[in-house]
Order: sequence, then structure tokens, then C-alpha cells
Amino acid sequence: MAILLSYLPLLDACHRREGIVSPVVALGSQQLPETPEWLAGWARDHGYATMAADPSAATLFRDRFGTAEYLDVDLNDDAAIRLDLSAPLPEHLRGTAGTVLDGGTIEHIADLRTVLQNIHELMRPGGTFIGFVPVAWWEHGFFNINPRLFRATAAANGWEPLAEGLWFRVRLPLVGTKFITVVTREGGVRQKAKLWTDRLLNRAMPGRTIYCCCYRKIGDQPFVVPSDVFGNW
Repeated sequence: MAILLSYLPLLDACHRREGIVSPVVALGSQQLPETPEWLAGWARDHGYATMAADPSAATLFRDRFGTAEYLDVDLNDDAAIRLDLSAPLPEHLRGTAGTVLDGGTIEHIADLRTVLQNIHELMRPGGTFIGFVPVAWWEHGFFNINPRLFRATAAANGWEPLAEGLWFRVRLPLVGTKFITVVTREGGVRQKAKLWTDRLLNRAMPGRTIYCCCYRKIGDQPFVVPSDVFGNW
């Protein structure tokens, strides 16, 4: 479970749409995978004083997005809040999150329906969900998740889409192999990005592809399990 600096294009798109709101509640104890020394240098280069002194996901969100409070929930004793996401959400946590952040947690929880309900109930009205979930990742977690799941959940529960994208590995001239996030939607569809990813993904799904998304919860209705209904073929 990690927040990667290569996710920043999607996070920046969320921020531009006012989609990163304090308190940020992270599902799982999210880490920045680079070494503390490298992160401190990167933070200094970008003028992030708090992060330079204490490189972490919390200080990244504080310095880059202005969030005053960042809390993680997990079953380990290091998390700010001990919480089993496969169990019903405790009443005192309902509506407490400005933003629910999933940087690679929910695919590791077998009861996906309960997790989605807990995300919905954690968000206060006007709060947001930011997710980075695997679409194609061999031997990782219990699920590879189709983006349709989040779009259908959003439609059933009154979540407004703010931004979408894909994270994957590419080989670029002069740069070599690197992981990038391509934002395909921010308000409207980004046609150039969509054409590029459609061509790429229609030929072959790259391994370790991640769906990146940001949704805002509009109302406060009870959670509805989405349906995926097709007509007769």
C-alpha cells in the first residue's frame, strides 16, 4: 500500500476540482516507497518544508494540497484509527471524512461490498473518494477491479465524477521505462489522452495497470449496491 509520486497528475486534477478535503482518511497505512533521503531532497526542490523535515504521505498532502489533518485506518497498531474495513463501520466514524483515500488497499479485502459501503458512509456529504485500484495486476490482492464498478457505484449512490485516469508503465524515447499517470477525464473527457489510452489498451492491457479516480458524494442517502444489467444478446 503506497502513494506514488507518479500518482500526482491525478491528485493534482482532484485538487483543481476541489476534491482533496481535510480530514483525509487513508485506507491502510500508506507509505511513500522512495528512501527518506531521496524524498527529503525532492521536497526541498519543490519548496515543501514540512515534507523535507518529515517525508511521509501526510506531509506530502499537507504541503502540496493544504490538508490540515491526515489519518490512516488499519488493523495494525501503527494506524491512527484501528478499523476492520470488512466489518460494518462504527457509528462514530460515519460522515467524518472530507476525503477517503485508497492507495491500494481495497483489493486486499475479500468483502468488497462492505468496503464500498464503508467508503460511502465514511464520506460526509460533499466529501470525496480518491482511489488507485488495480485493473491488471498478476498475483496482487484478491481482485483486479473493472472501472465499471466505481462508475456504477457512483451512479447508484449520487457520487459526482471529478477526475479519472490510468497509471501504467511505458517506454519513452530518451527517458526509458517509467510509470506514468494519464488523466483521461477532468470534468470532461481529455480527448488526446483518451485516444492514446484507447489505442494502447485495445491492443494489449499492460501489466500493473491501475485505475485512478476521484468522486464527490453529493447527498447523504443510504448505500445502494450497484447493478450491472444488460439486455438479451
